[in-house]
Amino acid sequence: MITLRLPYPISNNLYWRTRVMGKVAMTYVSPEAKAYKQHAAWAAKAAGVRVVDGDVSVSYVLHPKLTVKGEASRVRCDLDNVLKVLGDAMNGVAWVDDKQIVEIHARIGEPVKDGAITVTITPIVVVAVQRDMLLPANV
Repeated sequence: MITLRLPYPISNNLYWRTRVMGKVAMTYVSPEAKAYKQHAAWAAKAAGVRVVDGDVSVSYVLHPKLTVKGEASRVRCDLDNVLKVLGDAMNGVAWVDDKQIVEIHARIGEPVKDGAITVTITPIVVVAVQRDMLLPANV
């Protein structure tokens, strides 16, 4: 298990951009999303994160930005929008592909200066049980 704190994520609403050229619409990852992914990947690698090959459980705690009054900002990303942004940002960094995430926990945490997100990644270990260990001894 590894826990790290990453920069406050961009909203999923800023992640994708669509450009219409004639009769063709092209959707692409925004420059803001590319910059966030690069920054988050650097921070994760600096914290010692290594790529996991198997299934993982991920816990997210979104820390709203702290206002000058010392309160949580009322302006913050929707919690569910953060999940896809972070899943994609950690592709090739914490896991090979975000489809390896088989369990997610997410909540809003305490506010911090500039906001942040705490991510806990737990590899899921499958233990094989031998059938003969489950049978009664007298069989």
